[in-house]
Amino acid sequence: MTIRVSAIRRAIENSAEIDLSDQTLLPDMLTSAIVGVDLSDLGVVRNRANEEISIDLPADKLNYPRLLSTARAAYRGGIDYVTLNDSFRMGPDESKDHAFDALSVATRLIEVSQAGIIAAVPSDASAVRRGTKEFTSVFIPDSSNVWPGVLIRMYDDSDFDALKAAADEAREHGLKVRVLVRNPEFTMQYVDVLASIADSIRLQSNDVHNGRALRFALRDAASQYGRDVRVVTDVGVVISSSVQAAEERAKLLAAMNGEELFAGITSVIGTVYDVADAIERLVGLGVADGITFIPASFPTDLASIMKGVLPLVEARAGLEA
Repeated sequence: MTIRVSAIRRAIENSAEIDLSDQTLLPDMLTSAIVGVDLSDLGVVRNRANEEISIDLPADKLNYPRLLSTARAAYRGGIDYVTLNDSFRMGPDESKDHAFDALSVATRLIEVSQAGIIAAVPSDASAVRRGTKEFTSVFIPDSSNVWPGVLIRMYDDSDFDALKAAADEAREHGLKVRVLVRNPEFTMQYVDVLASIADSIRLQSNDVHNGRALRFALRDAASQYGRDVRVVTDVGVVISSSVQAAEERAKLLAAMNGEELFAGITSVIGTVYDVADAIERLVGLGVADGITFIPASFPTDLASIMKGVLPLVEARAGLEA
């Protein structure tokens, strides 16, 4: 579902800097936001707490039924797209090439998809073309809401002309091209290139000020090509009935994982109300056009997003209408 979000007009329509922490800024309009969920942690990726492997399958195989049922639940809950990033693995053997694991699984999920399915591929033109070929072998563009997409990174030494040509070919076959960005300030120097290649940007950063500046720069650059390039930002979530309960669960998951949760990205550890506040802040203040949720655990946090957070944001927007 594309959700309605309460917003501040001068913040989302004007690129001038604003104090994002100013509590006196009040919503005076509604805007829309796309919402997605990253299912990469349902792959076989290291030995993390929320990546259980089915006991009736060998330990070197993906629990595909679990991934399939989670994707279906996300679509039924109103999620606009599910995505698998380049950390996704079908097996634990790091000696094998896992570069196209996300694509391989996504082409199976497209058959049951009710909306978008985005798969990471290596960041070169040949990989984008492979993604186009494999998706189009199982996907026939129609009038439904189903659409496939590829996710790539771009680097200083990327062949931008070749990537643009491959991206144009992908769009001709009904695919969308999303580019992952980690450092919005550094990426500013590539705004024109991004605007010509990407249909959307996936931002992985907790720097909301530079993220907002990047969004406006992309909008301006894309308008020169007659295009609309959206920015969706990653938000990691641990959701419980109270902030204390969420913090305790977050500490437990971090200890079990042996690493920090949500390093380098925006995160919310709290209640559904806290997550709804964060969405309104990011979208309503012009930082992003949408959200890619990173649940700390499945199905707990995903269920809270679909049954708690999204209805709450919609309800609040209804009060503003």
